[in-house]
Amino acid sequence: MDTTTREIGERIRRAMTPGMTQRDLADQAGMTPDALSRALNGHRGFATVELIGIADLLDVDLQWLATGRHDPRQARLVARHDWDAASGRRVNGGHSIDIELLTPVLELYHQAYPAGVPSSRKLPSKATDVRERLGADFVIQFAERVEAVFEVDVVRLPSLNTAYSTMLEGERGLVALVAEVHWYRNNWSLAHELGHLALGHSAADVSEEEAQRQEAEANKFAENLLLPRELMNGVGWAAMSRSELATFLWRHGVSTKALKNRIAYLKIAVRADVLEALELSTPKLLTAYLPADPEDPHAFARREQDSAARRFPLGLLDTLTRRVAEGRVAPEQLAWALGVPVETVEPDDEALADQYFRDMAHRAPSKASVERAATQPAS
Repeated sequence: MDTTTREIGERIRRAMTPGMTQRDLADQAGMTPDALSRALNGHRGFATVELIGIADLLDVDLQWLATGRHDPRQARLVARHDWDAASGRRVNGGHSIDIELLTPVLELYHQAYPAGVPSSRKLPSKATDVRERLGADFVIQFAERVEAVFEVDVVRLPSLNTAYSTMLEGERGLVALVAEVHWYRNNWSLAHELGHLALGHSAADVSEEEAQRQEAEANKFAENLLLPRELMNGVGWAAMSRSELATFLWRHGVSTKALKNRIAYLKIAVRADVLEALELSTPKLLTAYLPADPEDPHAFARREQDSAARRFPLGLLDTLTRRVAEGRVAPEQLAWALGVPVETVEPDDEALADQYFRDMAHRAPSKASVERAATQPAS
């Protein structure tokens, strides 16, 4: 009996859809039931073409099926942002909950791009170069600009505990943000995660010292992206009013805390009145002193609403829509991403719908994204 082949057989059995018989799998894989049975039990080896076909039928990673190990290029989520004073370490206490929320996101990419996820454009390692590429006032539509310029995808989900970044299959950057009203916090999180991606921080297990170094570097990247030294030194802080301070925060999309820390780091002399105003929370300062915009009187609420909304990249949604229409992706996948009832996205062509359900009856739910998400290290 071949132990390696028997282990492959055990992985195949685990990946089979409930209700799928060995005869069903053999028929779809182009094998005889006897040949499949002998291979599953370690009495016969699998041909390479047989394993490829079975991996495709069961919608699992071929490398995992053959070796029990996952492709190192597959997505591994990176996040360790909170400082725990008791242990003296950076931690992510909500990680297990977040993995459950993010696993369906990874599955969407697996379904949308079965042949491989399109690559992102290379992010410059200098934050000032990224800022220049993104263009003036990029922070107003930060996520959209990041996707348009660098093809790094941005997702927002409610109930996440913190932001994450990853490289999908080692090629495409993905940042997951918390859907919350605090848009300035999301701006900082996106800038921070872009720093991890731009600086090539490893998602592999790292020492605590290395983790702290990477977090510090990502924070520095965020500072230089949102509040570069040249910008800060060019502001007339000595004569700034509170309404001008509020306008600066609004335009550059940062919090009072972030601006106060940046002023202190750069040792910029500012009026005592400005420092006093920076002790206020960001919402309090803006609601009290931001000049009204007659063309958009609800601008503050609009920005909060946008930041709190569930979000997926339009390119991903467009690809999923086409694949649902072709009967290649379950409508439930697209409906979940859009947050709408599945009835609104099911194929409306009867013949196409029939073909879809025939195909889906013989497909196992993908476990690839679950396995990828389950092996994440923290940065």
